[in-house]
Amino acid sequence: MDKQFHKKDTTRTFSVTDDSQDDLIASLISKFGEPTKNTTGAILWESVSISELNVTVRILIEDGISTLYPNKLVVTSFLNGEDKNKSLSKLNDNQSRSTVIVFMDNVGENIVRNKESEDFYKGYLMTFVQ
Repeated sequence: MDKQFHKKDTTRTFSVTDDSQDDLIASLISKFGEPTKNTTGAILWESVSISELNVTVRILIEDGISTLYPNKLVVTSFLNGEDKNKSLSKLNDNQSRSTVIVFMDNVGENIVRNKESEDFYKGYLMTFVQ
């Protein structure tokens, strides 16, 4: 589990960087129940209660393939299960699976805006990693 942000970003997202993406997704579904949106490339829960902070958040998982080119990184979400299996079976040297997790407020704004919230949400996610 790693954080991701750029020099000008004021918000953070979290990337799953090992091969535990499917296990983490299954664990989150087990904990939070059936998502509002559940496609192969995007999973969204509209109302997740985080009791430790006494807040309700939206959680978005975007799942796909990252392709690194000399001057840019392109992330393409999986279209469906067949596309996911096909894409993962033929990764090039400049490609990897990309699973990004975003915590948002009720209007869709990223709520992880500082080091303290980054540390909390990263720790929170780590409780779901087996």
